[in-house]
Amino acid sequence: MSELRTDWVMPILVDKTGTHELTVEAAARACVLAWARRTADQQAAFDAWLSGPFTKSVRRASAAHLDRAVAELGGHEVRWGGSRGVALAPMRMVDLPKLVAKAQVASTDLERTRPAPAPVAGVSVTVLETLTTGKAAAQAAHALLGWALEADGSAVERVLGVSTGLHLAFTGPGHLRLLAARPGAVAIRDNGLTEVTPGTLTAVAIPTA
Repeated sequence: MSELRTDWVMPILVDKTGTHELTVEAAARACVLAWARRTADQQAAFDAWLSGPFTKSVRRASAAHLDRAVAELGGHEVRWGGSRGVALAPMRMVDLPKLVAKAQVASTDLERTRPAPAPVAGVSVTVLETLTTGKAAAQAAHALLGWALEADGSAVERVLGVSTGLHLAFTGPGHLRLLAARPGAVAIRDNGLTEVTPGTLTAVAIPTA
């Protein structure tokens, strides 16, 4: 199966008014939450999605549209420090609901801040600092889900359940390569469909407890 297969996708909607760092974390948490809370009816869709590169499409939308995605489409929402992320179960690109298809996917890049580092209890996710918010959110979600797929279920629940369970950071390519070489690291190298060249190291998840 081609690694560039993108017929299955997990849509993630983010708030237009959030900040870069908090939006990336909200999206990553929402992605893993949707996977962890999947229903029996959704299992086949997750299986099909995970059999490929588990592509994600991060799109920005208004608060009202995020509310509708939760109420009407069964989206899993994470509110994080004023930012929001809503992840839906995977679906074929051709089946995207109008609410999702109309959300803006291009140029999703929000204001960047420098939050103080938080204590780490479960996993650290570090993302390439030059990515736009939408791209960074997809890569952070990819790394966190990659870790979750290999982790104990109770560890995943701890990370999702406490504010200090996940530490998100941003760095340059040199430091990211050093992190990727650590034991237990989950390194994400992008297919290069947008923003970066194929094979670019974009995110690394490292268990910390």
